[in-house]
Amino acid sequence: MIFDHKIRRLTKSDAAVYRDLRLEGLEATPQAFTAAYEIESLQPLDWFAERLSRFEILGGALGGGPICGIMGLSIHDSPRKAHMGDVFGVYLQPHARGSGLAKVLLDAVIDLARGRLEALTLGVGAYNEPAQKLYRQAGFRAVALLERELRVGDVYYDEILMRLDLRNP
Repeated sequence: MIFDHKIRRLTKSDAAVYRDLRLEGLEATPQAFTAAYEIESLQPLDWFAERLSRFEILGGALGGGPICGIMGLSIHDSPRKAHMGDVFGVYLQPHARGSGLAKVLLDAVIDLARGRLEALTLGVGAYNEPAQKLYRQAGFRAVALLERELRVGDVYYDEILMRLDLRNP
């Protein structure tokens, strides 16, 4: 099925939608996030609104439907790292996976960063081959394997650190 993807930056008025998607992702796929559902689910709505003003978080929808995917861009505050950014908080509801929405969100985040940053970095689970493939197709390359980077209960997960050089078109 072909969808007309709609992408936009989320604002404070989207805090409830963002909170619901973020918590859904943290609960459904805890191995994909460094944040924990048990902590973020206790935060008030204003906490999520503040994140939307502090970071550039995009929301994506399939056609005219509701937002069903999120992806964030964090730019470092320190002048020594202000040339770098991180892609973070990626989550798509199951029905949106395989629709091309992740690629459209990633392209939009890269567009936000291009001309402002020299590189983007992200971490992806070593188990998550579809996500690794998406990032490689966008030009990211693996720069490190972080063994046992995340622990969920008694299970450890390796993470691959990937980087996209934005200095060359």
